[in-house]
Amino acid sequence: MADHKILPVFAFIDDAVQIQELRQYLNNFGGAKLDENGPADVPDNLSEICSALTVMGACPNPNEV
Repeated sequence: MADHKILPVFAFIDDAVQIQELRQYLNNFGGAKLDENGPADVPDNLSEICSALTVMGACPNPNEV
């Protein structure tokens, strides 16, 4: 189970504030290089966040690649 003290919590806040905090978190800890605010439209903003992230899965066995 994840330690809830180190996870960012985005509950009960406005969407724009939540997205801005997510962008700041990803810039600081996720290695992303995102503009602080991004597009005003929420779906466009989330699409920009998703397209800026690189997701690499870890494979313990090289034969499974």
